[in-house]
Amino acid sequence: MKRLMAIAMVVLVGTGAWAESELASVRAGQSASGEWTARAAFETAEYEWKAEVRIEGPGTLTLCYPGDGRMALKRVEGPTEEPQQIALHMRANPDVDWEYLKRLPVRWRFEAGEEAAICWLTPVGGAPMPDDFALQPEPLYQHEIPRVTEPPVIDGDLSDACWDDEAYIDDAYWGMYNEPGDARMPTYVWCAYDDENLYAAFRCETPDVDRLVTKITDRDGYAWRDDSAEIFFDIGHDHNTYYEYIVTPNEVVFDSKWFYEGGQWLTDWDYIGEWKTSTEPGAWIVEIRLSLESYEKRDLRGNPTGEMPLPTGDVAGILFSRNDRVTGEGMSHADLAPGFHEVHQYGHLVGFRPNRVEAYRKTALREIERLERRWRQMNYAWGRSVASPPKTDGWPPDLTERIAWLQEQMLGPLPALTPDLTALRERIEAPAPGFDEWVAIRREIERLDDELDRARAIMAPLVTQYRRRDAPWGIAVAPLSDNAPWPGESATLRVPDELELSAARGEVEGAQLVLLGNADPVRIETTPLVGPGGTIPASAIAWYSVEDNRMIPHEPMPPWWQADVHYAGVIGSGSSGRIWWEITIPRDAEAGVYQGEIVTTDGEHRVTLPVELTIHDFTLPKTPSLAVSVGFDGQQVMEAWYGERSPLGAGEYWPYAEALLKHGVVPREMLADFTWWGDDGIDLGGANRMMIRAWDYAPDMRAMIAARPEQLAGLEKPRAALRRAVDHWRKVAGAYPIRTYLPAGSPPPDLGPRQRNNSIAVALPDMALEPIAEIGNWAVAPEIASGFGGCEGVELSLAASEAESAKLWRIAGAMSPMDVRMLGWLADEYRRDMLLWDDAGSGELCASGLLYCADGEQRLVDPHPTVALKLLQQAVQDYEYLRILRGLNSELAPHDIPDRLWRLRLAKATQYQRNWDMVMNVRDFNRDAQYLAQRNARVAEQIMRGRRWMQQVRVKGELPGDAKE
Repeated sequence: MKRLMAIAMVVLVGTGAWAESELASVRAGQSASGEWTARAAFETAEYEWKAEVRIEGPGTLTLCYPGDGRMALKRVEGPTEEPQQIALHMRANPDVDWEYLKRLPVRWRFEAGEEAAICWLTPVGGAPMPDDFALQPEPLYQHEIPRVTEPPVIDGDLSDACWDDEAYIDDAYWGMYNEPGDARMPTYVWCAYDDENLYAAFRCETPDVDRLVTKITDRDGYAWRDDSAEIFFDIGHDHNTYYEYIVTPNEVVFDSKWFYEGGQWLTDWDYIGEWKTSTEPGAWIVEIRLSLESYEKRDLRGNPTGEMPLPTGDVAGILFSRNDRVTGEGMSHADLAPGFHEVHQYGHLVGFRPNRVEAYRKTALREIERLERRWRQMNYAWGRSVASPPKTDGWPPDLTERIAWLQEQMLGPLPALTPDLTALRERIEAPAPGFDEWVAIRREIERLDDELDRARAIMAPLVTQYRRRDAPWGIAVAPLSDNAPWPGESATLRVPDELELSAARGEVEGAQLVLLGNADPVRIETTPLVGPGGTIPASAIAWYSVEDNRMIPHEPMPPWWQADVHYAGVIGSGSSGRIWWEITIPRDAEAGVYQGEIVTTDGEHRVTLPVELTIHDFTLPKTPSLAVSVGFDGQQVMEAWYGERSPLGAGEYWPYAEALLKHGVVPREMLADFTWWGDDGIDLGGANRMMIRAWDYAPDMRAMIAARPEQLAGLEKPRAALRRAVDHWRKVAGAYPIRTYLPAGSPPPDLGPRQRNNSIAVALPDMALEPIAEIGNWAVAPEIASGFGGCEGVELSLAASEAESAKLWRIAGAMSPMDVRMLGWLADEYRRDMLLWDDAGSGELCASGLLYCADGEQRLVDPHPTVALKLLQQAVQDYEYLRILRGLNSELAPHDIPDRLWRLRLAKATQYQRNWDMVMNVRDFNRDAQYLAQRNARVAEQIMRGRRWMQQVRVKGELPGDAKE
């Protein structure tokens, strides 16, 4: 059998001309570097580039390139006795900026040792390198499968004409997913398609057909435990929803849809098609026809409805895999680790263009009807029809003027949506749109959705006025992470009839209100919420006015729409109109629905927003599981605003420490700065008194340091002093603090091995690492710790591994509000239980940028939280939800859950570890605030389902989510 690989051109361009095959010639101790780039055809496309390297002299060639999900390094040490072959396995990894990721950068650096060295680099085969370094890297796992006109007969016989070289998929000796190396037995696969079906055939060679394992007899049983062939299909190439098909030699099938509403397989989803197996000496065979009708939307009985998702393009993700129980191996045609469900690592069908016209048309017509319905509803809400202006009879003159001005200033830039919708409908209803037209129609639907979101936000002020014509302002709601400078830029701004919230006991739940109107400053009257367990008192509610990143408690806020405000950026608003409202759920509250209202008033008028709060039947721990260590230096605060470097006294320091502690974060140096350090001993009295104050907030000792390095460096016996402090806090709090934390560039004090191993040092790509090489934990950016920090970052990560140093996450760069909000999900995905927050901030900020500490005249004032601090608190709570769910799934593992609770069984089986709809990696994660809220609600629902079942089967013992002190 012949292997056939479609070769796609990818051009790499060098930074300079090549002289024959010589890459670089450098003197002793010198280096040379450069960069080449490739262009990937589509997201997650893979390529392999092979070359031969020969080094004369003591030189080192380092190549840095995008590997599987992260940057990778390849090094060749010289001198080499003969040319060494290298292979770069490159992948266009998913990222928020796909246009950037189309560029596959390959950076090289050649360094000479104590003598001069020369490096030659030539393509495999020995041809000289062209001057422009134009290569043709081999595409990996990209299959241009044929469209067939004569489909195969599904009978287990591979004699059909369509199973030819064009349909053949890849090398027969596949790689194993769980260990390096190729499988012992070959697997041959062919694949083809037409407008109605996907066809596949497997020939699985085996040492002994009589030893095939075929124990599973029921459909959707654990077929992967038998000898089996598998197809995983990401038909939309979205790396989220994919479909699984498994068949055994006995024709037993497991088929499912991997669906991200709850992170579980939907095994009540069935493929439509046919399959047939056969055996022959040394192999078993299966032929498969999978109807594309299978991917249509299903009704409640599981039947296709004729609505096919519109195509995103002509690339689909696919993985062919096999479980060989005779040899005990699992293998796949594409390189995969650690299992078959790593959807972003699948291979690809390129040029997959099934044109199911009527199924696409039905979906597109439903979408255009949804868009038209949205447009009609928005016009109605604005008090206008599609063809006529809003009716303003009887409205106040100033409101009438504002409406006319709004139409002139803001509706002008919007597209004429009615003609656009009409034109789109005509394209959908055309006699026979081609495949590329359906792709374009999908993109147009997405564009119009975005325009309608923008129009809704722009018209929010008018909607509030329309609903409350007698009030000088109205109330809109935006996600907590929304920081749009004016409401018209917020696509998620809405004007609800009721504010719906949900939270666990011990959680702080918030809402961001946007006041729209023309009135004097407005404040909130706190009122209790009433529910099944009595009332949640008004004392549990707090509110802040929000200006940029600053949150001022209980200060009235003028509505955003002032008479002198211009929308189009001519004159900036003097008021954001934003109020942050939040409620702390009592730890003893009874679960259920509580109702009340948010009352806004300017002293004369009252505008209310009804609130419905659902309290979940579980409790967050008092001490967060995610330890957040925040740098707060009282001496630096004094120097910043008074020009003198002297410490804050305990009375001045405590309000700042308390402001952090009540948000679930810990001022890192609190204990160290109130300890008296001296060669004659240390005095822990001041630190003890500070700890007593902090005790009510249950701080995590892992987030504090016992001493600053400069405090120890001035002592004759720093080890003894540090040991005494650490042992003291272990006795007082029952846990060890961090020994010491070394900021960037800070030399380590004289420490013993145990103290060094339990200390943390900041490590940056551009700093000398030798002084901190023995420190046990290095604080680095999440991108660097996870292998995404560019070439400098991946070299730093390698240095940390060589020094056997753990890589802790240090947050020090500018982050968007949504990026802060997602830190809990990111930490959970990467199994981190500590964050070191070190963003120094600027202007009037302190406490690593989480508190406002000074006024406009640079005078120290009471601390005000920033939006970032509030969002960090929300992120810590998200982490707690996920930790509770993981703990519950572990508790469920030993129990035999009945078949009728199959969704609970599958959630337990997967351990909720696959959250690709939320986090693909530390750069590529979901930034949709509304989706995050829905996802957190599903996590809460799964927690309560698991807890209810465990409470029924367990006699005693605590469960994750129980109230603990």
